[in-house]
This record gives sequence, structure tokens and C-alpha cells, in this order.
Amino acid sequence: MKNDARYIDKKFLNINSLKSDMIITAYTGFGEKYHSMDENTCKFIQHNFKNTGIIIQRGEKKIEVSADEVRVGDRLIRIFNFPPPLKKFTIVTPKLIKALRYRQIIQFDVKKKITLADDSKRDLLEIIQMVELSTKKLTRKEEKRMEAVRETNELVQKVNEGLKVRQNASNTVENIMDNARRGNTNIDDIRNYVDNITQNSSADAMAAIASLKASDQTYTHCVDVGVIFQTTYYNIIQETGRTSIFKSLNQAILSAFLHDFGKAKIPKDILDSTLRFDRDSKEMEIIKSHPTYGAELLAKMNMPDSIINMAHYHHVKMDPAMLSSYPEGSKYENVYFETRLLSIVDAYQALVGRRRYKRSWSPPATMRYIDALSGVEYDLELWELFLKTMGLYPKGSVVELSNNAIGFVVSVPHNGDDPERPVVAVVRNEYGEDLEHHELVDLQIERDLSILKDLDNQEIFGNNALEVFMQIEVS
Repeated sequence: MKNDARYIDKKFLNINSLKSDMIITAYTGFGEKYHSMDENTCKFIQHNFKNTGIIIQRGEKKIEVSADEVRVGDRLIRIFNFPPPLKKFTIVTPKLIKALRYRQIIQFDVKKKITLADDSKRDLLEIIQMVELSTKKLTRKEEKRMEAVRETNELVQKVNEGLKVRQNASNTVENIMDNARRGNTNIDDIRNYVDNITQNSSADAMAAIASLKASDQTYTHCVDVGVIFQTTYYNIIQETGRTSIFKSLNQAILSAFLHDFGKAKIPKDILDSTLRFDRDSKEMEIIKSHPTYGAELLAKMNMPDSIINMAHYHHVKMDPAMLSSYPEGSKYENVYFETRLLSIVDAYQALVGRRRYKRSWSPPATMRYIDALSGVEYDLELWELFLKTMGLYPKGSVVELSNNAIGFVVSVPHNGDDPERPVVAVVRNEYGEDLEHHELVDLQIERDLSILKDLDNQEIFGNNALEVFMQIEVS
């Protein structure tokens, strides 16, 4: 029988899924060093990928350029249209896989060979259907799924990269507060981490980490609040048409990072205690002084009014007479729009963040709780905007579907889609078996499935929820 070779297309395939019967048609996923390329990385691209198609992100725009036009600071998005002399970069071999892994090129579009003569491996009818699928125009449903696959794999990749940044930034916050106790209030080190987060567009992924990884009550809390604030604030600004009070994206996230800066004047044995202090205890009264201390410290450093306001008033409630509202005597009309949002973010992170002295809440349960307080403690308009951005089931939420499968929410509905139906990466099937190949379920499309309930990730995965999330791979 004649060997009739055909190919089917596969999009956004992880490097671990590359096989020797595949031909790469595009490089679509890259490690951290390609997110804001330095001179050496640019030279690598210029030298190796002449005459290919290259798509980069430069500022806010995605543009197609030649290899010679790649610049320092560009983010690499895609390499495609390989000319014949670069055939060696497209035919999958163990040697190529090793080289790609070394160069941190980690996601691909491929063509996979199927051989009609190989009837022992695949039914002829199935092959014909697959060939037809590969040649027909994609439906909107298929396009939406491909986009969801790309976004999910990119989110997981950024979570992997963001974990180290989060820990280092947390350590830096602690060092800055320790230095401030000794009279040194230089914050240049934390500015560097803010730059890293904004340049690599990793705030969204780091926000997902907040509900999956234990955090302390001060240092990592500041980092988590910062990235959640940045993720939600600019979506809200675009939604409302408001003008931002910040000069840049960096200043916005820095402001949120420094909201608890006044805790630098709280004795470290109280700040780092694993005990839960009573509401009326002396220790709690000392802790409640941190907004006033923060405003004083930041004013002495000549920080903008926006940063000072966020540090000073983020615990002020709509009714300042409430026992949970402080500093005493504050007026809600003095609380900036940005600070009112920060107070919601601060409360959200405090509840979802795992502490040594308390259990965390699931993100959906936290959203329901704050929803009940909106219009009473928190600005109702801002809460509704925050809810719309984060979703009823924020990214990283663990949910059980109506077929009893368990998965992580990886994308939340927008643009009028049903908020009850996010995209879920299933990691455990209905029989309780952990999956090696994960299924992506878009509940907007899969109408026969729905979310049965949200789950406590620690009860399901113990201390390994983040590790399980970081292993998600969909195609």
C-alpha cells in the first residue's frame, strides 16, 4: 500500500508534548528573558531567524517585524514562516527539543503527521475527519477554544515565573520595613520589583497565586495587594472612563505595595506574631496605628498625595463610626476613589491569603462575603466594578463541576457573558483520578455542565494547590 502522508494542525503545544512525527510551523511561547529582551537576546533572534516572520509587542502595540528590526525591550510573541534554510528549526528531533528547552522556547504550533497506511493505530474514518477538520475554516467556537488554550498556557507559564518574583519582592518589603525602623526609608529596591512586574505583564498571574499560596500577614500581603490592585484598577479605569491619578502603571502598583508601610513602626514581635490578637487588646491598638504612621513616613519622603492617601485611609469604612474603621475621626469624603478600591482589595486578600493562625476562605466565598458588606462598609459602585473584573469565581478558584470533576478557574467571563460560567482547567476527573492531560472546559460553550460548588483548595490538594496549578497543560 502506498504511504499517503497527511498532517493535522495543533495549536499552542507545550514543549513537553513535542514528538518526532511533528513539524513546527510557529514558535508561540517563550521564557522570561524574551518578555523584555536585552541586547544579547536580540542578537540571538537577529542571528538565527533571518527571513522569518516575527511578531513582537512594543509598548502597547503588537507588530510584525523582521529579525533585524527587533529592539531591546521588545516582547517576543511569535516566530513563523520559516524559510527553507531554517528547516532544521522545524523538524522535531530530540536534539531540537533539547536546544529549544535550553533557549527557553516552550510553546509551538505544529503539524502532526498521520499515515493512512497505519490502520493499526487509527481508524480510517477518524483520519479522514481529522484531515477535513484541519482544512476547513475554524468556527467561532473553535477560535474561542484556541484562544482559551493560549491564554491558559500563558497564565500557567507566568504563574511559574511570578512565584519567585513574589517571594523576592516580599523579602524586599520586609527589608525595607526593617531599614525604616532604623531610620532609612529608601524604597529603590521595591521599585525594581515593581518595574519587573509591569514590564513582564505578570500582575494578573501573581494575583492568581494569592489564593493558592500561603502568605504572611504583612510582607507577602503587601505584594499580593499590589498586584491585585493593579490588575483590577486599570480595567476599572477603562470601564468608567475615569482619569487615573497615577502618572504611570508603576506608580499605581507602588502605591498599593506601600499601603501598609506604617507597619515599619510597629514592633517586629507584634508584627510577625502568629497569634490572633483580640479586638480590644493592646497589641491590636498598636497595629491599628499603622495607617497614621504610614502617612507620616510617606509624607516625609515627599511621596505623591495618592500614595499617602492610600496608606492613611485604606481602613476607613463608609460609616467611620464603625469599630472596624480607623484612624478614628476620619471622614469618608477624604478617601480617594483609588483608596476605596484598595480597601476592597485589602479585605479580599486578607481573607483568601492563608495565614499561620487562620484558615483561608475560597475566593468565591470571599466575593460573596464582601458583596454582603458592599454599600455598608465598602463603596457599592466600586465593589460592583471589582466584582465584574475579578469574576464570581476569580482565577485560581478550585471548583467542582456538575459531573463531579474538579478543576481550577483559569479565565473569567467578560463582555456580557454569564458570570456563573468561567473557563475551568479540569485536573481531576469524576472518578477522583488525577489527570496527566488536562481538559479545558469553557462553560459558556459546554452548556450541559455547570459549577456545582466552590472548594477549599487546601482540603482538596493540601499544601500542593499551587504546585498542581503550575502543572496544568492544555492543548
